[in-house]
Amino acid sequence: MDFDERLDATLEAFRTDVRNWLAASFPKTTQLLGAALPVTEGTEQRRDLQSQLADKGWSAPSWPAEYGGGGLTPDYDLVVQRELEAHNLPTMHGANRSSGSAILAWGTLPQKQSFIPALLQGAIVVSKPFYEAYSVAYPDGVRTKAVRDGDVYILTGEEVFVGYRGSSTHFWTIAVTDDKAPPHKRLSVFLISRELQGVETARLETIASEPRIVVTMDQAQVPAEYRIGDEGDGALVAHHALGAEAEAEQTMKEHDTMVAALIKYCGEKHVRKLPKEQYQRIQQMVAEAHINGQILRLISTRNQWMRSNDQEMTFQPSQFAMLARAMRPRLSDIMLENMGPLALVNDERWSISDGAAEAFQRSSLPGVTAGDSVGIYENLIAHHLRLPAVDPAGRSSSSPDL
Repeated sequence: MDFDERLDATLEAFRTDVRNWLAASFPKTTQLLGAALPVTEGTEQRRDLQSQLADKGWSAPSWPAEYGGGGLTPDYDLVVQRELEAHNLPTMHGANRSSGSAILAWGTLPQKQSFIPALLQGAIVVSKPFYEAYSVAYPDGVRTKAVRDGDVYILTGEEVFVGYRGSSTHFWTIAVTDDKAPPHKRLSVFLISRELQGVETARLETIASEPRIVVTMDQAQVPAEYRIGDEGDGALVAHHALGAEAEAEQTMKEHDTMVAALIKYCGEKHVRKLPKEQYQRIQQMVAEAHINGQILRLISTRNQWMRSNDQEMTFQPSQFAMLARAMRPRLSDIMLENMGPLALVNDERWSISDGAAEAFQRSSLPGVTAGDSVGIYENLIAHHLRLPAVDPAGRSSSSPDL
């Protein structure tokens, strides 16, 4: 099967421009921005890259030019994304991309004019709820409350957020605005500043490489203009902003990196050093990991093609996210079986890929826990296909038509 992405002459010329600019602007010594730096320094480097890309319209080439995008087709998004990956540079922060996409679809004109350029430049950095997917699939489980009081909403509740190494500036918040309405009409979405009075944050370290942020809202007064979409449309807005594909693309990139490290390690440590039967088993596992990565890339390419040709997207983003999450723990198991304890250490002498293997091991388990699980995406696919869905607690889902 041919997985190559062939470009026409115009796109090929664009790719050459992007490649040359990245090579000149970010030599190898500055690539993998922030990977081994303290949180603050690494975050600033990422924002600097984001700002430079936005100045050229390359943060989101297919977004409207009047809001800071490139005004081009989705094909150009893919070109920039692939070139950033080839140069080991981070793509646009996934939560910024997904929330920005929702604002473009559901936001007011002033919101688009204010939020979208700031999201593209990295002046606003968004964290999403850890249980975002669960909230989308089962809106009756949301606990944060928002009560309208004139021109503001009073928000009360506590939520765990993830993203951008804990240094985000805003929180994409799903809250109940009418607890007497049907489940799919009781929610609204707000973009809340970290600096807002009544908002307190605490860093929560977990086994995952990405820290969590516990956000407590105690009578926080949120201006009504920070509500995205109409009141009661929160389930639909949140589904649009779910960011399944952006996260799956990041998982796919990490998968490719880890498979390359696995192949390199096995080639150096195992070739001609093991009994034939054991070596064949290693070959089969490495081949499985490689094939799974190519499956993800094929599905990603299909989704990009559908967008480029104005095809309707229904279950496809959730399918991509589901497979990416399902394949991650399997790759983790393959790495652990073949690399042994070295896959679990991050010290300078013994770690594999400068500790990336150990970070991958730690982050593989939280990705399949309740609230952010494969099962959630299976149910979202079921909604799109008009199939019955049941949540992990055994309740029937009450999501709207998505």
